[in-house]
Amino acid sequence: MSDRERTNREAWLDEENRIVSFHEIPNSRYYSAEEHDFWQVIVGLIMAGYRVQ
Repeated sequence: MSDRERTNREAWLDEENRIVSFHEIPNSRYYSAEEHDFWQVIVGLIMAGYRVQ
C-alpha cells in the first residue's frame, strides 16, 4: 500500500445538530481515520441525515 493510500483524513462531527465539517467547529467531536475507512463512515453519516458543512 502506498503512502497516498494510507493518508488519514479528518472531520469534526456535531452529533447534536447532525453536521459533518471538514473544518473545526465548536462543540464537535474530532474524527480521523485512514481514507478508505473515513469515507465509509462519512457517507454513512450523510445517508443517516447528517449535513456537510
